Amino acid sequence: MYSIDKMRVNMEYTQLRASRFSRPSGKVNVANNSNISSISREGDVVNVSFSFTSTYNPSIGEIKIDGNMMLSDLNDGTERDLLDWEVGKGKDLPPALATRMHNTIISNCIVEATLLSREIMLPPPTPIPKIKIQEKKVDHDNKLDSRYSDMPDYIR
Repeated sequence: MYSIDKMRVNMEYTQLRASRFSRPSGKVNVANNSNISSISREGDVVNVSFSFTSTYNPSIGEIKIDGNMMLSDLNDGTERDLLDWEVGKGKDLPPALATRMHNTIISNCIVEATLLSREIMLPPPTPIPKIKIQEKKVDHDNKLDSRYSDMPDYIR
């Protein structure tokens, strides 16, 4: 459980599926997608049913996560957006609310999908950061490494 602008969010996964169709080779692209299948209200708690999918291209595997996100202690803006959505007979969520919900779903599910991908030996569904450290040239005139030229001299 955590909070978004004082709103409480509980996530629970109801189904985890990870399939590897073949061994990865060469360049692999991964597309992550979330889908909200239903929203219901029970008292002060809003229940959002969702599915999250990581699709690999070429088709070497797929990860699917189904679950529920429970929202409580809603702020005034979120409450207004939900009322607007209910008055509109559940057609389209207001963009700001939809963005927050999808970002919350993706940011939570991507962690679980990364763990699942490791178990079935698929590439992680997110790019792994690459660190590149460039070598600095030594200043031969001063015989000091130029990387440290901006550091003050410390004398005891």
